[in-house]
Amino acid sequence: MRGVLKSLSLALAVGLFLGACGGSEEAEQAAFSWTDVDTDFGGALMPEQAAYDVRFYDLDLAIDPEQKSIDGVLSLKALVLSPLDVFVLDLDDRLVVKNVELQGGPDPVVLDFRHESGRLWIELDSTYVHHDVLELAVAYGGQPREAPNPPWAGGFTWSRSASGAHWIGVSCQIDGADLWWPVKDHPSDEPDEGVDLHFTVPEDLVVASNGRFAGKVANGDGTVTHHWNVTTPINAYNVTFNAGPFVALQHNYASVSGRTLPATYWVLPEDVAAGRQLFPELRAHLRFLEESFGPYPFQDDKYSVVEAPYLAMEHQTVMTYGQDFGNTRMGFHYIALHELAHEWWGNLVSAGDWRDFWLHEGFDAYTEALYAGHLHGEAGYHEYIARFIRDGMLDNRIVAPFEPTSVRSVLDRYAPLRKGAMVLHSLRYLVGDEAFFEILRRQAYPKPGQPKLAGCSQCRNANSYEFIALAEQVSQQDLGWFFELYLRRPELPGLVIESDANAVQVSWDVPAGMTFPMPVEVDINGERSRHAVPTQGLSLAINPGDLVSVDPNFLILRQAKADPDLFGVLGQSEDTRNSSVR
Repeated sequence: MRGVLKSLSLALAVGLFLGACGGSEEAEQAAFSWTDVDTDFGGALMPEQAAYDVRFYDLDLAIDPEQKSIDGVLSLKALVLSPLDVFVLDLDDRLVVKNVELQGGPDPVVLDFRHESGRLWIELDSTYVHHDVLELAVAYGGQPREAPNPPWAGGFTWSRSASGAHWIGVSCQIDGADLWWPVKDHPSDEPDEGVDLHFTVPEDLVVASNGRFAGKVANGDGTVTHHWNVTTPINAYNVTFNAGPFVALQHNYASVSGRTLPATYWVLPEDVAAGRQLFPELRAHLRFLEESFGPYPFQDDKYSVVEAPYLAMEHQTVMTYGQDFGNTRMGFHYIALHELAHEWWGNLVSAGDWRDFWLHEGFDAYTEALYAGHLHGEAGYHEYIARFIRDGMLDNRIVAPFEPTSVRSVLDRYAPLRKGAMVLHSLRYLVGDEAFFEILRRQAYPKPGQPKLAGCSQCRNANSYEFIALAEQVSQQDLGWFFELYLRRPELPGLVIESDANAVQVSWDVPAGMTFPMPVEVDINGERSRHAVPTQGLSLAINPGDLVSVDPNFLILRQAKADPDLFGVLGQSEDTRNSSVR
């Protein structure tokens, strides 16, 4: 299990994937009520699962697209952390467990089990203690859930290409990997030694999966088994496969690390021309992310994208991106960029609990704005923030709760995507560009010097406490007040502006007992300056007729219900002059 650093808690980005789809977050929330979906994962880790650490998984699965069924064996190796006589895995009740064996000895030992309420309870042959290693194999199969709204309400997607060939994908970020394989389904435990994946499909299909390709074997019965090997820790929900009549578009990509790695884009035959047109932009995304945050993390495996029968998902080393090749914002495929950014924010640096999900989704949404700035300059950055991050933000919700949180709780109750991105936007303003981008680079690669890329040695679980400590260390500022209000409280600060003919007064309206020493930019007749705001407020002398604007670029996350960009101090009504700019 990747070391779980002390857990702060930062919530999810409810709009997370949602943000990828566009539209207001309220509309996205409504689409995710999912009252007809009974899946969830994460939250407080049960004692029986906290008692062991998964070291390695091996999934050997036969997929029958005609019957929409799967059949296979999941083998695992686990290190025991505390006394254990019952081993618990998660597995959807739609699937049937046939047999469980204890392995690793001279002969396998058949174990008793019960499978109920989404859990597989395995009776061990004795009590295992700290440092013991367990090896188990679970034979299972059946018809897994068909995704009702992929990828947001997940499962298998059984589709067909234009030629009529089977086109299959699986996505489960919201629902958990236990929809299709037995697993310890919690973000805190990623297999330290990786995952072996074997997928048997009809021989006319190509399989794209995580990690590196390790070969294929024709079985002589019209099927082929494709072997993929993941050499790094991986989120269980990121384990996936895609099968279809794919054509592989290939390129040797020169990383900023100095290494050359294979880049592959698997597309359907009918989309080869569109794929060739898009592939250079996808590689441009990769270059931008490397230059911004450090080398692509999984260089011992690969960089790849596969066309999926649903919108998109950040599956590690095999990002999926759907058919809408025209789905752009401000001239770039923002969903593809968002999902690729997860290789850093989500796959390299993973939240150990979904309460810290903003460390994935807030960072990825903010990366979209950075890329808009990369393409269109500062004006493009601010336009993207205004139109696609701030607009529709759920500003009355907490970003990061304290308690362990499941995916569904995060989606229902918190706001990690857009609000999380706006926290980063405001942090950048507060600490300045030099410190801010150093914080991001060290969040990705905390160890000094050139990151060691072999085996993704800096892959880790992270939490918000650590990010706050890093931001304070790099900026040399006390930022507790900043994160306390923005991450832990639902309220946003109100910018209060009062004026008369000779002065403008600026102060912050924050919850009782809180301090918020956020400086503000003030523009007077086109000349801009930055000012500290004391507890008692800031007073600036002005002349009659001056045009004054406070925080004109909305660099500070704050209430924004009535926020004129520019106002003349004289000639306004008393109500306007004595108002809280929101």
